[in-house]
Amino acid sequence: KNDELEARLQKLETLLSNQSVNNNTQQSLNNNNAIKLEQNTPNPFNQNTVIKYYLPSNFKTAQLIITDAAGNSLKTYTISTKGYGTQTISGINMASGQYQYSLLIDGKQVATKKMEYLR
Repeated sequence: KNDELEARLQKLETLLSNQSVNNNTQQSLNNNNAIKLEQNTPNPFNQNTVIKYYLPSNFKTAQLIITDAAGNSLKTYTISTKGYGTQTISGINMASGQYQYSLLIDGKQVATKKMEYLR
């Protein structure tokens, strides 16, 4: 009878462990779904443009990285604001062309958008 009880206990522990993993994974997905990176406005732009975003409250580090068409990093903005925020990008030192901006949270790229600068 002890073997039967031990087997049942092992099954329960496995189920509870799997449930915990599933809950943590679902929570991560839900938090990731809350992250928003909007299209810059105006786009194309010739002086300044604004990028809006939303970040959940549980991130440790966040960055907005501007890259050129070749993927070279041009500027990195550190974001510390949780929730809704904006970042203004100045085109003063930029050449006309297409650029990308990516949102990194805790070192992982979670979204990328394209923007165009016209002189």
